[in-house]
Amino acid sequence: DEAVKVQLYGSCLAAEWAAVDGSGSAPYILPGFGYGASRIPSPELLALCVARKWFPFVVVPLQVDAATALQRTMQAWTYTPPSMPSDDADGDDVPNEGPKEKAARLAAEEATAREEETVRVTEIITAELEAVSAALEFFKEQGIRIADAVDANRGQKRVAKDTVSSLLKAGLARQANIFCLPETTALERARTLVAAGYWTIGHHGPHCPVAGPSHRSTDPLDSQLCVAYRGRVYTPSDVAAFTAAPWSFASKSTLPTVPGVAVAVLGGPCSGQTTVAKGLCAKFGAVYISPHSAFQWVYACQRGTTLWAPVKDFKSNCDTVEFDLSLVTDALLLQVLVARIRSFECQQRGWVVDGFPSNMAQWTAWENVGDVLPSSVVWLEGSPYTLLAHAAQVHGATSLALLKRIKTWQAARVALLVAMTQTYGAGFVHCLSVDGNSAWKVVAHAQQVIGHVVDATSKYWQALASHRPAPTFNIRLAQSQVQLHPTIATYCPVGLAVQRAVRGHVLDRELLVEYQSFQYYLGHPDNMASFLANPGKTLAAATAVQPPLARDVGPGTLLCHGHIVALGFQGYCPVTYKDGHGPSDWSSIRKGCPYILAALHQTIYCFVDHAAKQRFLVEPLLYASQQLPAKLPPLVDAAPLNVTIPGRLEQALTRATEEAMVALGAERFKFPFVSAQASAVVYVALFLKSKKKFSNQQHHDSPRQVQALLQNF
Repeated sequence: DEAVKVQLYGSCLAAEWAAVDGSGSAPYILPGFGYGASRIPSPELLALCVARKWFPFVVVPLQVDAATALQRTMQAWTYTPPSMPSDDADGDDVPNEGPKEKAARLAAEEATAREEETVRVTEIITAELEAVSAALEFFKEQGIRIADAVDANRGQKRVAKDTVSSLLKAGLARQANIFCLPETTALERARTLVAAGYWTIGHHGPHCPVAGPSHRSTDPLDSQLCVAYRGRVYTPSDVAAFTAAPWSFASKSTLPTVPGVAVAVLGGPCSGQTTVAKGLCAKFGAVYISPHSAFQWVYACQRGTTLWAPVKDFKSNCDTVEFDLSLVTDALLLQVLVARIRSFECQQRGWVVDGFPSNMAQWTAWENVGDVLPSSVVWLEGSPYTLLAHAAQVHGATSLALLKRIKTWQAARVALLVAMTQTYGAGFVHCLSVDGNSAWKVVAHAQQVIGHVVDATSKYWQALASHRPAPTFNIRLAQSQVQLHPTIATYCPVGLAVQRAVRGHVLDRELLVEYQSFQYYLGHPDNMASFLANPGKTLAAATAVQPPLARDVGPGTLLCHGHIVALGFQGYCPVTYKDGHGPSDWSSIRKGCPYILAALHQTIYCFVDHAAKQRFLVEPLLYASQQLPAKLPPLVDAAPLNVTIPGRLEQALTRATEEAMVALGAERFKFPFVSAQASAVVYVALFLKSKKKFSNQQHHDSPRQVQALLQNF
């Protein structure tokens, strides 16, 4: 019923307008005014507007002729042929028609349907144009201002420009408001407007967006001009340069912050970790923290707190500030270190922890604190013989206590390294070898590595503050913090947007980018550069494409993304099994190559060749829905022997090597400028490389088959 529709639309519109703050200065634009598909108001709706006093301030009519409207409507129309009767239906009176007769019949039906649709759409368009004319006449009778008509037969951009020009000509809006022109004002007035909430400080803060980091605005108490642009206040040193091109300066990145260094230096006894930690502090101006210095700081600066009393009990001598840490529990040691890290000095300058944690229990307890974890770990790796040699140079003799400390470290180092790497990625731990390297070389290497971490951290927070994509390499992110996009997931957005497909790529944290609280794995450095340049356009195009069901997987993917992926079809090729003659056809049950992979629903499938993989990528559900028989054929592989790797290679290649040696003895040729021995080795290598080995059978492709295989690939 038309009356019911009008009442429902009016109720919804009243509820929507009641929730709108009427004190704002932003205009409210309605693209049409009606509940139909054309958004043209009916006479009943116009009568309701008069009763409730709902009148627009201005109406901009968009004029389009009937021919253009008909053409635009019919461009989106597609013909859907009727369903054909099944072969089982009784249709003896229907004559059999050939392909040509069927095509002619369908073309005639499509032409008839198009003609009927054209007549129907023409009637609708004629009625809508009459309704638009009636609505405009009604608005004129009510005294509503009608702007100059805009020719809507042109392109969308031209129509938008003509609409803005029509509004400006009618005097309904200022050009400064429409085109966001900057406004110069005094600092005192800007302070008042910022305090009242009308304006916001630009993301450059007190810094000058024109001069860059080298210039900072003068004392705010002095008389100074500010520039308001898009509701934000900027303090440029050159007002004329900023107002001439405000967007070029306002869109610049914020000034890079100086992130505090947060590093933990770990290593075995006498590995030089104290020297490296103090070298990092001297380089970056950070605070050196060791367990002993943390106890000294708590004893000197935290007197009267609950932590000071247990720390006092471990003083070794009343006259000196020395502590015996041999009996300190891990819980108390962690509390002391956390209190030192949270101090104002460490938060301002940064900190470097020396020698903590030294075992898995300490690391687990520190990880539970969370907000004081290091951004990177410098791991000094050295053999026990190197550590003993360093100790002999310093102390002159090797003590039993030192041997116990080295033994304890060697027992805990592997579990500690694996836990850190699995949680925060390989870039979190930087392993530096001390074997054969001097102390100054190790310190210089550590300073270089941490310098990259500091730069990456600065750019990361700078990009997030500017609402831009931020590369996360060298940023401490736990595996649980890597929140992927709900639609794109681990697919490369650039590959989806540009190539409309996803090729195999390694989920590497070097190509991980964070944007709008989501992480995106890019497939290539070029894709990463393209995404950083224009993320919005890339995501808009990528989300419009339906991600493929199956994905080509490159070698090394299973080693990098940190998840356990199931192996589908028990490693057998599903394509060859589909081409076979059922479960009894053992020749079709063949093991796939571990280097030719594809993924479907977090499951990896192996294939015998690239042609089989391409067939799987086209129709993955057809092959993945199969079930292997309960009884599988035995694998024709070499018997496992307890031999070395060269022995296993010799065993696996015995037949092919024998053929190569026979062919070499028959030919007895020599490559130019190469010795006879080198020629024989190269010939045997090329001969073995030309052979193709399957898991369950030995087969050599002919040149024609190889050429066809390459063409399919």
